[in-house]
Amino acid sequence: MEKIFLQIQRMKVGHIFVIDDLSFSCSKNNVYRVLRRMKKENVINVAYKGIYYKIEYSEFLGGRKLPPDTMDVIKKIIEKNKEVIQLHGADAANRFRISTQMPLTRVFLTSGYSREIHICGARVKFIHTSNKRLLQYPMHDIGWAIACLYYLGKNLVDDKVLEKIRNHIGDKNFNILKNSDINIWVKKSIYKYQLNKNL
Repeated sequence: MEKIFLQIQRMKVGHIFVIDDLSFSCSKNNVYRVLRRMKKENVINVAYKGIYYKIEYSEFLGGRKLPPDTMDVIKKIIEKNKEVIQLHGADAANRFRISTQMPLTRVFLTSGYSREIHICGARVKFIHTSNKRLLQYPMHDIGWAIACLYYLGKNLVDDKVLEKIRNHIGDKNFNILKNSDINIWVKKSIYKYQLNKNL
């Protein structure tokens, strides 16, 4: 039990972990006992079911507790559930500055089941998709570009949209995007754009 306590003490503040990340030879009940004690002592807190984080305190906010990085918690959730996620097309469009709408809820496409959860006050929504094209290059610029293009659709994707995407992901990734498994209309739009730009 002391070994568990020391492992957590050595963690960086804000670090996300689950019980299986710890090394222990005692029973899990004893591990949970240590975790409950450390939570009571405000060393750690629960970010989501079975997912903990070491609390960080802000000197600038008068010693106020800071929430963990939501994306780090999400990564731990999908690792635990063995699912693949992708940024929703609406969020991707915002990242590429194609849309100015700021979604209040973080939305992801997932190979897992649809659900809505709360992580330290932040609302996160997972929408199931069986479309493997949308889950290509998960949580990568290329994958975000695919999600964005599919979200906007054939009528809204033009040279201006493709220019913003290319500027964001770079020429190398843009060529990978062009050669990825995407619908014919997307390939044609990219080909036309590159032709117009003499790329």
